[in-house]
Amino acid sequence: SIKQPRPLCPSILWKLHDPWSSARTMALATELIATVHEPLSEESSGQPYGEVIRDYEPLTDTRWRFGTPNYARVNTLYFQHRSKIHPEGSLESIVNKLVKNWEVESHHIADPKQWKTMDITKFQAMLNGGTPANAQLMADIGPYNLLLGETDDYSAAAVTLEESNKIFGSTFADGFAWECIEVLSGPPTVTFKWHQFGKFSPAHTPTRRAASSRATAAWLTSTACASRRSPTS
Repeated sequence: SIKQPRPLCPSILWKLHDPWSSARTMALATELIATVHEPLSEESSGQPYGEVIRDYEPLTDTRWRFGTPNYARVNTLYFQHRSKIHPEGSLESIVNKLVKNWEVESHHIADPKQWKTMDITKFQAMLNGGTPANAQLMADIGPYNLLLGETDDYSAAAVTLEESNKIFGSTFADGFAWECIEVLSGPPTVTFKWHQFGKFSPAHTPTRRAASSRATAAWLTSTACASRRSPTS
């Protein structure tokens, strides 16, 4: 077998049902409301900061995987350290909200039949030219394992979805915030730059240094949707 390279943001292939019609920010595993199955709170949407950055509305019969996700703390990180503030209705704000909504269900709704941000019959994700994964596989193994794959420092085959969430949740105790920096071209081919950032928890570094990744992506918002991510710094 060919050993996978170690990109922070590996190349993937998406096939979506025009996400512009429904327009890796992380809810902390330690703050999930384990026994409650209800819509996201105002704190998770960003309303206390005067800006809705996540407006995901689950189906009435949606069952959260671990309980209702809580994005209050990662939202604090996002609003304190984001590099851009985009006008409401701009392509950047739409992409920003779309990705955050996608993360809600891909991480926190186990049944892909209850997903709303994509057409699961068309969705595919492919890591570094490997075998395409459908929505059910992503639901089974989780986005972290799907996107990281096999590297020198991480083995998706050896880590369950639950374990991967615990790893990232303990590594970034305040969350791992995601922002769209700039949309370079609009639909149907959407090319944009993005930034993900967080502070390492004391258990992982005594200086609590920050982690930051910047990359570009291109989405084709049709039945054939290509997305390629490449680190820029």
